[in-house]
Amino acid sequence: MKVILLQNVPKIGQKGDVKDLKEGYVRNMLLPRQLAKIATTGELNSLKKQQEFKEEYQNAESAKISDIFKKLDGQVVDVKEKSNEKGHLFAKVGKDEVVFAVKSQMKVAIDPEWFELDPIKEIGDYVIKLKFEKLSKEFTLRVK
Repeated sequence: MKVILLQNVPKIGQKGDVKDLKEGYVRNMLLPRQLAKIATTGELNSLKKQQEFKEEYQNAESAKISDIFKKLDGQVVDVKEKSNEKGHLFAKVGKDEVVFAVKSQMKVAIDPEWFELDPIKEIGDYVIKLKFEKLSKEFTLRVK
């Protein structure tokens, strides 16, 4: 019996997979627990449309992020913070400050999940590496 999985099922498959399973297992385990639904022609067509829409969305999102990365590649973003004579900052510079600085200076919005950053505690130049799926670029963060 062909079914469409509604959730990830261990040793069977992932959400959205179409599987051909034994009828007893489907009727006694999967259907009562709402882990799967029977794969009718209409359901299969609907699943295909959903997958195509999801793929188009991911391609558009990837292109949008690629444009953002191109704008930031090799650029210098300045952040001004108060510091003492030795160059130690009174307040740490974290991801939120970097995101705000990039948005205000470069006019692009970046996601804090695209980069890793330990809180910056001193004045200086820091290389920030952005990563999203296969894309990666760098820009310089200058803390003054």
